[in-house]
Amino acid sequence: MNARSKFGLAVFILLLMMFIFPLAVGAASGDTKVSKVIGQVQASSITASGAEISTIVTKGYTPKLYLGTDPGNLGIGMGYTSQSGSQYWFKVTGLKPGTTYYYQLEATSGKKIEKSGVLSFTTLSEPLIITGVQAYSTGTTFTKFEWSTNHNATSALYFGVDPLNLDQTTMMVEDGGTLHLAYADQLTPGTTYYYQVVAKDDYGNYVKSEVYKFTTLDQLTPGTTYYYQVVAKDDYGNYVKSEVYKFTTLSLSDPLIITGVQAYSTGTTFTKFEWSTNHNATSALYFGVDPLNLDQTTMMVEDGGTLHLAYADQLTPGTTYYYQVVAKDDYGNYVKSEVYKFTTLRSADAGYHLLLSSRGKGRLRQLR
Repeated sequence: MNARSKFGLAVFILLLMMFIFPLAVGAASGDTKVSKVIGQVQASSITASGAEISTIVTKGYTPKLYLGTDPGNLGIGMGYTSQSGSQYWFKVTGLKPGTTYYYQLEATSGKKIEKSGVLSFTTLSEPLIITGVQAYSTGTTFTKFEWSTNHNATSALYFGVDPLNLDQTTMMVEDGGTLHLAYADQLTPGTTYYYQVVAKDDYGNYVKSEVYKFTTLDQLTPGTTYYYQVVAKDDYGNYVKSEVYKFTTLSLSDPLIITGVQAYSTGTTFTKFEWSTNHNATSALYFGVDPLNLDQTTMMVEDGGTLHLAYADQLTPGTTYYYQVVAKDDYGNYVKSEVYKFTTLRSADAGYHLLLSSRGKGRLRQLR
């Protein structure tokens, strides 16, 4: 075979390959059109949690977007967010930071289906940020804490009297999301504590807050009058003081008084109780069918302050019970209430209701 024949054969083979693989040659040349129907596919506006996919689709076709972290399993298709002529946009949200996502476009027109290639983009990595760290509702031996993170994270709060040795941890009340709540108790009155928050998210980000401080209140002296005043300043330089107010702590000799003892919302097997004390106290309610032998105790709902709530269940229908409250305060005062009584409803009583006429008259009717 001479040189001319060899050249002619090479040209023929090249033309044959271009005819068989037109898309491959086009893609290699940088053409953004990935099918006869779907073209100019691109991901833009990529953030840590979202992106926007755009494409141009031949008239008469409707596109869908398939997206996932596994190129072999792109999940359920989603419709476009907006359209202008033959250009379509898909806004994707709720993505994970620092993650590679694969996507493919599918366009349909009746029974005709066209698909793009499988493309990909990677979301931005988002740093974990702690904000709003504060101690609040601080008392003599107790305080609460609150802080936030810019996305879901688990966290802990360390505290101590030495800012270089935060050797104690709080009890967490809420964690794992973006709002975090905790508390610390058994603190020393009149003491400055230092504290720091540490947090970690599901992407391996780990961060520490600054070191903050709070001071517990001093233990107040019984039977003493204290004076107090509030001062405030705003961002505009305005400075103001309140009036001077006062309060007096209870004397050790002030008696502990129980008032407002009552049973209410009584049913066939259940009742609630309520009573008050003139200052903070812990208390208990004893009850029984014999007024001289109150051998059962209620379940406390609220106690330790001046309002006290409790309940009793598994009672016997149609039975009279006797009950008494006992209370004790921090100054050693101990007191008992009178003995009261209540009667549970009979089972039959619970089967009737009162029917009232428009004139205010009524009659009992049994429920069936």
